[in-house]
Formats: sequence, structure tokens, C-alpha cells
Amino acid sequence: MRILNKFFRLATALLILLLLIGLTYFDIYGEEEEDTDKFINTLDFFKNSRYNRVEGFFIGYELESIPIAYPDFTFITRIGFGFEERRLGYGLKIQKMFGEDRKVSIFFNKETETNDYKIIGNTENNLSALLAKKDFRDYFYLKRGGIEAEYYVSEKLNLNLSCDIRKYKPLYKRTDWSLFGEGKFRENPLVEPGNEFYVTVSLNSAFQESFFMPFNEWRYNIILEKGSDDFNYFGTGINVKRYQMIFESHRLVANLYLHSRTKTTAEQHLIDLGGVSTLRGYGHKEFTGNRIFLFNLDYFFGRSILGKLPLNFIPYYEMFDLIFFFDAGKATIAGKEDNILEGFGGGPDNKIKSNIGIAFSLAQGFLRFNFARRLDRKRDNVTFSLRLMRTL
Repeated sequence: MRILNKFFRLATALLILLLLIGLTYFDIYGEEEEDTDKFINTLDFFKNSRYNRVEGFFIGYELESIPIAYPDFTFITRIGFGFEERRLGYGLKIQKMFGEDRKVSIFFNKETETNDYKIIGNTENNLSALLAKKDFRDYFYLKRGGIEAEYYVSEKLNLNLSCDIRKYKPLYKRTDWSLFGEGKFRENPLVEPGNEFYVTVSLNSAFQESFFMPFNEWRYNIILEKGSDDFNYFGTGINVKRYQMIFESHRLVANLYLHSRTKTTAEQHLIDLGGVSTLRGYGHKEFTGNRIFLFNLDYFFGRSILGKLPLNFIPYYEMFDLIFFFDAGKATIAGKEDNILEGFGGGPDNKIKSNIGIAFSLAQGFLRFNFARRLDRKRDNVTFSLRLMRTL
């Protein structure tokens, strides 16, 4: 009976894996366009679907409609239902293009939200939660409406201005189910409820996200933000990445991230370090603060070392790369009276944390195995992490 149960779980896990990878492929390449008398519609049933510890299974869809008579307008509607939360989530966005370089949008949404899009992708987090009882994101309920303007300064640079009103509500963990994994999901941190009027100005490199690595390219994001009403604070941040070919198959990826927020220690305004995409030799979200410094370095040896080893019996061995990586960073909680440039020190006990590691990557990040060791202790275990469709 136990063997049968294990077989059933394994078969179910394989089906879910194939389904999610297929749905991801459908999202990228297979969106259906339908011409009607008045609209061109793009319907995606699975773009907004997910599994996590607060909603359980969330099934949703997104519809993008462009009026044939007014092609500069785009209407984006999404709606879905979280079965554990028993809550409907929905959003509406109306977008207007002014020429080829300017865009203005008005939007409204009531749905579960997270601040963790940068650290882990949707498909990867869904699989981790479904299969291994590891949900790497934290969640809150957000009611939000506002206006956004975007100006394309050049092909690789855009300027963004956004003003919106937000209402935060905490969410609790609702499920501990997964196909594999013992114990329970970790609890979901509770945001501070309240209203916020939020204004942000950002300068961004314009590019299409992909797990395929670019060549000799800068990517950056510079942001100024202001919150008022129940949360009165000011913030600024910079994130710079460099992709650089060295020689032959050798390449380097460097990432620098700095962010500072004043006068707030609410959970939704804190930034976490530790684990995936940050300090890879440490525990998940081991450090948190309103002042953040993070530096990551990946050096890809390509096949220059692995190609010389007699390991061709390993499946797909010819597609693996060898990577050396280094991470350093710190998170501190500064006093509410500190200005935007103060509070990064955090006292003598809050030193910069660092780790080193090696990784084996299949197809430039489609599948990646990380082995990292923190450097602040003489003896420590190696931390292992498995990444899917993710570059630094």
C-alpha cells in the first residue's frame, strides 16, 4: 500500500511538473488571439494561476482586449478565486498609447500581493510549494487604484511615474498541504494594516525578462518613492547588473542592490536578505531591514573545466556549465529619525555577511544546482538550493 501511495504521489508530481512547464510555455509562446468584429482579444487562462500557503490553489485568467477602431487603447482584465482563502481576486487596467514612446494607464485591483517577484519566479515558487512544502514568498491583501505614466527615453531606457492609493490587510497561512515534504509551511508574516498614498518615480532599463543570459549588457533600476497617510516615509534605491563576456565561454554577472526607507518599520516596507537570489549560503530571509546592501557575483567557466572531465555518462552533461559565485550583504533597521543616508552601519554586531559557492547550471540557468557556504563561521554546513528558469 505504501509503495502504491508513493507511486501515486510521484506520478501526480510528474503530471503537475509537466502541466506547469507546459502552461509557462503557453504563457510565453501560445497566447490565443481572436479577432472579433470590434476587438482583438488575447485570453490566457493560466497566467495568473498559482499555489501558495495562504490561497491554496488560485485559478485565474487574464483577458487583453484592443478595440479595432481605437488601437491605441488596451483593456486588461484579470479575475480568479483562491480556494483556501475563499476570496475573489480581480483587477482592471486601461492603457492608452501616445505615439510609440508614451503610455498612460489607470488601474484598480483587489487581490493577494507579494513583494517577492524579484527573488523567485511564479513557476518556480508554485512547484516548490506544490512538491516540497517550500513557499518562498510572503503575502498580503492589497486594494489599490491609481494612475501610471511611462515614457520610453530610448530603446533601452524608460521613465516611469506612478501614483496610487493602497489599503493593506494581513493574510494568514491557510494550508499545509503539499505532495512531498514533512512538517508545515512557515507562517506568513503579517503586514501592518492601513492606508497609504504612494508616489514613485523610477528610471529603468527596458528589456524582456528571460532566463537566457544576455551579452555585454547593463541593466538597472533607480527609484524614488514617497508614502503618506498611515505610512509616512521616503525611500530611494538602486539596482545595477552587468553581464560581461570575458573570453571564450567565460562570462561574468555582477549585481549591486542598495535601498533605504526612512520612518517606517512596517512589514510591507521591510526588505529581506538570505536564501534564493540574495545571500545563497544563508537561511531564507534570515535578515531583514529598512536599509539594504547586497552584492552578488557569478563567474561562468562554461565548458572549459567540465569538458575536460570524464563524466559524459551523466545525462545532458554536454549542456552543463560550472559557476563560481560570491555573495555579500547586510540588512539593518535604522531609527525612524535617521535620514535616508544614515543607518547602514547598524552597530558593531551587524557586520556584512558573505558566502562563496559553486553551481552546476543546465542550459544557462534552465536548471541550476547551488552549493554555498557562509563565511561568518569557521564550521558550517553547505547550503543546497535548486533553481528553475532563473539567472542572477
